[in-house]
Amino acid sequence: FLLISEINNNGRIIWFDIIFILMSAKANVQTCDASHDDLVKLFDSVDSNGNGLIDENELANLLVSIKLPPNYSGLCILLVAGDKKEINIDQFNKFIDLLTMYKMDRKRFYDLVFDVFDADESGTIDLDELLLFLEYLGIEITPGKVVSILSKNGIDVAAGLSQDQFTGFLIGLEYGLTHPN
Repeated sequence: FLLISEINNNGRIIWFDIIFILMSAKANVQTCDASHDDLVKLFDSVDSNGNGLIDENELANLLVSIKLPPNYSGLCILLVAGDKKEINIDQFNKFIDLLTMYKMDRKRFYDLVFDVFDADESGTIDLDELLLFLEYLGIEITPGKVVSILSKNGIDVAAGLSQDQFTGFLIGLEYGLTHPN
């Protein structure tokens, strides 16, 4: 796995190439040239403190390096490790699967996020569930501000966000996180 040692002009590992190879291998197993050893090498290089676990900050650094919102680190940990605060090597493999889903089938990723945060299984995301989702993204916002933003976009928060509305919300949020100005 030669790309693990490739360094850009700033002395940083070229993460995008490494993750792209792992994701490609997972998407098409017949052409898989990424091994478990490659995954371990990547995990170890992301685990900057060497404790055998990747925390939210370490994962955020990785996400930034592959041009994804660092805010997604907490969400990714929730999706692959439940209520844990860090992920181990096995969960890191699930994280790579999650990235593959995000890149290859974004709608499926959005549906997964919807299902996780629709805690009461009502088929809608209510205000409390939406606030919890935003908290996992590290976004501090008052309930009143959320209601105001959604109301301006024609969404009745009292009725909850449908899966399509939540997906639209996520798309807008992602744009805002990756294009802050």
